[in-house]
Amino acid sequence: MLPVEEHGVSSSKLYVIDRSIQGSRRIIASYLLVGPTGGAALIDPGPGNGYEELTDTLSQLLGNGRLEAVLLTHIHLDHAGASGHLARIFKEASIYVHPRGAPHLADPSRLWVSSLEILGDTARLYGEPLPIPENRLKVPRDGETIDVGGTQITVIYTPGHASHHMSFMAGDLLFAGDSAGTFQCSSLFPTTPFPFKLVDALESLDRMRELRPRRIAYTHFGIQEPAVEMLSLYRSLLVELAELVWSLMKRGVEPDEIPRHVDRATGMVTRYRECMESLGAW
Repeated sequence: MLPVEEHGVSSSKLYVIDRSIQGSRRIIASYLLVGPTGGAALIDPGPGNGYEELTDTLSQLLGNGRLEAVLLTHIHLDHAGASGHLARIFKEASIYVHPRGAPHLADPSRLWVSSLEILGDTARLYGEPLPIPENRLKVPRDGETIDVGGTQITVIYTPGHASHHMSFMAGDLLFAGDSAGTFQCSSLFPTTPFPFKLVDALESLDRMRELRPRRIAYTHFGIQEPAVEMLSLYRSLLVELAELVWSLMKRGVEPDEIPRHVDRATGMVTRYRECMESLGAW
């Protein structure tokens, strides 16, 4: 059984499942939300590799309950890679995904090729995703409320990190995926992969702040509070980084040299590398 932490959300139980792979810890989290009637939703099942341990853990946590929904914040392999495996095992579960992401789950071939091009060996570490039958995919509307086991979960479209990013709100808890950065080693770090959209990301952060969550659940990693303050802090971090990068570009710094200059000014790259090493990622 994978490492698990238990929390509460209104009348539901919430389990934080550590989906980190290859001996690492507290890098990738999946969230199992079990409602009062026994129905459950899994938010971000994580990578495909290691899905067997995830399946065993879910079966033990669910007991006589049932997995009704898999909710994907977005389709990147470290968040959604196990979805196709789970769809074959938990045949009653619907897979909820942003409309831009749905075609890539029905046919993940392009997703896999692009992941290999961008991530290389890291993509292989996560594992190749399996296709999901279209009749198992659900595309919720922005603002839609999903009832899972008597728990009300609200969908919020939060692009920026990716165009196909959604976040979810249950009770006072915001499941932010990568839309609010990562929180690891007691620090916030940016999640700005190509083609990151700064304006979209800032607007998404403003939308999430307006919901006034008390707690925030990071896929990387764990539950933190106070949520609104952390969302505001991350917004400020993105703006400061954007201003720094823009100033470096105006000075003529070459793109591949920008991370070194950012690290010299902020120490962020070094701190992130040291954090990942301490968690066993590298």
